Amino acid sequence: MLPGIHLGLALITLASTRAVGRRFGWGYAAYVLLAVGLPLISSRDCIGLGRYALAAFPAFAAISLELENRPRLRGAWRFVSVGLLVGLLVMYAEGKYVS
Repeated sequence: MLPGIHLGLALITLASTRAVGRRFGWGYAAYVLLAVGLPLISSRDCIGLGRYALAAFPAFAAISLELENRPRLRGAWRFVSVGLLVGLLVMYAEGKYVS
């Protein structure tokens, strides 16, 4: 389950590259693509890809701007985020490796 979460975070970040390019310029889009794309190509088990997505800060800004005028999608994003937070917190409390 855990490698799937890391892979999902990396793919969501990569999917935001186009929005980053439109909002902030293609230099930032190239940065996001390189910051997440290169580790994704070289990863064999996808563990730890979430931390590379954290380095791609323009992706978070672009996603938040895309969700600004979409209240239903914003609510769904919050629901998924809270679900991931609770799930990973439970895994951490049980002593599982969360990275």
